[in-house]
Amino acid sequence: MECLLSFLFLLVAFLFVTGSAARSHSIRARRRRLYQQLARRYAGVYLPGGMWRRASVRLRYGKTLATLSEAKGRGPFRERCTQIGIVWPGQEFCCEVLPNDVSEAAPRLRHLQEFSTGDDGFDRRFCVRVRDAHQAREFFREGVRWQIERLASLSAMRPVYILVRGGQILIQTPRRGSRPEELQAFVDRAFEFYDQVMLTRAAGIEFLGDDEAQPLAQVTCQVCGEAISRDMVFCRRCKTPHHADCWHFIGACSVYGCGERAYQTPQAAKVPSSSRSAKESA
Repeated sequence: MECLLSFLFLLVAFLFVTGSAARSHSIRARRRRLYQQLARRYAGVYLPGGMWRRASVRLRYGKTLATLSEAKGRGPFRERCTQIGIVWPGQEFCCEVLPNDVSEAAPRLRHLQEFSTGDDGFDRRFCVRVRDAHQAREFFREGVRWQIERLASLSAMRPVYILVRGGQILIQTPRRGSRPEELQAFVDRAFEFYDQVMLTRAAGIEFLGDDEAQPLAQVTCQVCGEAISRDMVFCRRCKTPHHADCWHFIGACSVYGCGERAYQTPQAAKVPSSSRSAKESA
């Protein structure tokens, strides 16, 4: 009888281990396919990882590089999460953004103080901690706040954590990637956030009102050499600004060696609907 019980115990244990290994292999295979798709889309490189290192994909976006991977959670996250790290030139700036409902449980970074953006709706939903309040006022413009709202709205049950430090933008969300469109949406919105962050540093662009981003006179078009006072577009790859008419005339970016044929328009710094309603009621 004891031999039979031991055999049954070993059989159950074997089936459990085998099933867990099969599920783990299936998850890794699905993630590998998703990462390879993203690598092809962004002209990046898939890195398969190994025994001690998780798989990742290095993505190229314009002049910057990004790395998408699974990592140990930071901020409010205890479990492993999906993260994307994007290189940007703001070495001196440091901040973190996390939902207010989990901010108390999250460990605090040293030398950071809580900061109010002045947007009541945004400040009710997010906790912002910064090192330098003056730099933060320049950073947390309306377009940046809007993109943070969009990142957080990908799923109500998946909060977002953002850390900007040491020339890198780190964006984390609880592990996602079971569906290609879900992971793609996370990457796309992360890059849209990066675009808005870069606009806060770009000479010649400022946001006026709630409807559109207005270029200033010192931005010049490389095709015609004239100031871009209206109808500006910028190259999706290298971010060089052009007149819309000039872009359509040559059909591609004017920067030698770029060759990009797709352009973007400066994203409108629109107030999220909840914030707009709050402002109008006030």
